[in-house]
Amino acid sequence: MKKVLLPMMVSSLLLTAGGEIFPVAPAPVDSWSGFYLGLQTGGVWGDGDITYTDNTGQTFKADGLKPKGLMSGLYGGYNWLLADNWLLGLEGEWNAVSTNDTEIGVQKQFIMGSKLDQNWDASLRLRAGKVIGNYLPYITGGAAWGGFDIKTCFLAKCVDRDLTLEGWTVGAGVEMALTPQLHARIQYRYTDYGNDSTGISGLAIPIRKAKLDYNSHMVSVGFSYRPGGNKGNTAKSSPSGDGWSGFYLGLQTGRVWGKSDVTYSDVTAKKTDIPDHFDPHGLMSGLYGGYNWLLADNWLLGVEGEWNDVVAHDSLLINPQTQPLVRARLKEKWDASLRLRIGRVMGDILPYVTGGAAWNRSDLRTCYVSNCHEEGMTLTGWTVGAGVEMKLTSRLHARIQYRYTDYGSKTVRVIDDPTFKLDARNDYDSHIVSVGLSYRF
Repeated sequence: MKKVLLPMMVSSLLLTAGGEIFPVAPAPVDSWSGFYLGLQTGGVWGDGDITYTDNTGQTFKADGLKPKGLMSGLYGGYNWLLADNWLLGLEGEWNAVSTNDTEIGVQKQFIMGSKLDQNWDASLRLRAGKVIGNYLPYITGGAAWGGFDIKTCFLAKCVDRDLTLEGWTVGAGVEMALTPQLHARIQYRYTDYGNDSTGISGLAIPIRKAKLDYNSHMVSVGFSYRPGGNKGNTAKSSPSGDGWSGFYLGLQTGRVWGKSDVTYSDVTAKKTDIPDHFDPHGLMSGLYGGYNWLLADNWLLGVEGEWNDVVAHDSLLINPQTQPLVRARLKEKWDASLRLRIGRVMGDILPYVTGGAAWNRSDLRTCYVSNCHEEGMTLTGWTVGAGVEMKLTSRLHARIQYRYTDYGSKTVRVIDDPTFKLDARNDYDSHIVSVGLSYRF
C-alpha cells in the first residue's frame, strides 16, 4: 500500500499548500457553478470472492482475493451554487483500473488456479457540499459499474471470462479553487459492485459457473477545468524569468506496455531451456523533477529524474505440453530513470528528446504443483523518448511524453526443491506514455 500512497501523499501536500505554491486571489462564487472536466489518478484496494459451482451443484471458493493497484481516468459534471454557498452537483466518472490477485490452490483443488483482474470503473453520482472560501468539502454517492476478468486454470488449460458488475458507491472529498477555472481535489470512494455469475466450460474439472462478489476502496487526486470561471479575476502567476529555466517538480500518470522474455532452465534434469513470453501491461503514476537551462537561440538543456509506481502484470502456464504443473506470474512494480533532455522553445511550446539510465523492479512468482516461490529482481538499462511540454502559466507546465526502455536481463533461482530446481532469466523492455503537470520554482 505504501508504494501506491506515495504519489497520493505528495499530491495532498501540494493541495494543502495551495496558497503558497499556486498563488490565488479569493475565489469568486461563480468559480464553482457550471460545467467542469478533469483528469485524476490514484490507488485502488479491492476485496473479492469467486464461488465456483460444479455440475452436481456443489460449490467451492477462491476467497480472500485482494487486488490492489492504480487507476487513472476522467471525471466531469455540472454544479449549482445554492443559497448560503451550499453546492449541489451531478458528476460522472470513468477510470482505467489495473489491479489483480491470484490464488493457487482453490479449496483443496491444489492444481487449480484462479486470477482476478479489475479493468475499469465507472460511476454516476450526486455530490453536495458547502463552499468555504477557496475550499469545497463534499460528500458524494450514486450508482457504480465495474469491469472484471476471471481467469481459471486447471492442469494445462485456462479459460478467461469477462464480467460486468453494477452496484453503489459513496465517498467524500475536498476540492480547492487554484484559480476560478483550475480546481484540484482529493477524494475517497467506497464501492460495492454487488455480484454476478458467468459460465465456465472447457476445463477437465466439471465447473458450471463462477460467481464474483466484489467491493473496493479508491483514493484519487484530480485537476479539473471550468470553462465558465470568472476569467477577469483569474490569479496571475508572478513573472519569473523566461518561464523555462530553473527547478521544477511534477506529477504524472499514464499507461505501460511491457515485454518480457523469461527463459526457464531445468537445472535438475539439465534439460533444454523452456522459453516463455510475458506481456505485462497496466498503469503508472509517479513524480518527476529536474533543472532546465535556457541556452542561446531558445535551445533548452535539462537533467531530469523520474520515479513511477507501476501496476503491470501477466500470468501464464509454462509450456503446458512439457511442464503442465508450472505456472508463473510477472509483475512490474516500479520504474525509475535519470535522463538528459534537449529541445527548442517555440513560444509556449517545448518539443524535446530525452535519454539516459533506467531501473526497474519486477516480481516473478513461479508455482510448481502447490509450491510457489516469488523472487524480486531489479534490472538496470537505458531509456530514450520524446515529448511536448506546454507553458500554462510562467510556473505551471503540462506535458505528454513517450519513453522506450530496455532494462537488460537478470537470472534468479525460482524453484529450489530437492527434486526440482528451476532458474529463470528475465529480459525486459517497455513502452510508457504519460501526461504530467509540473510546477517551476
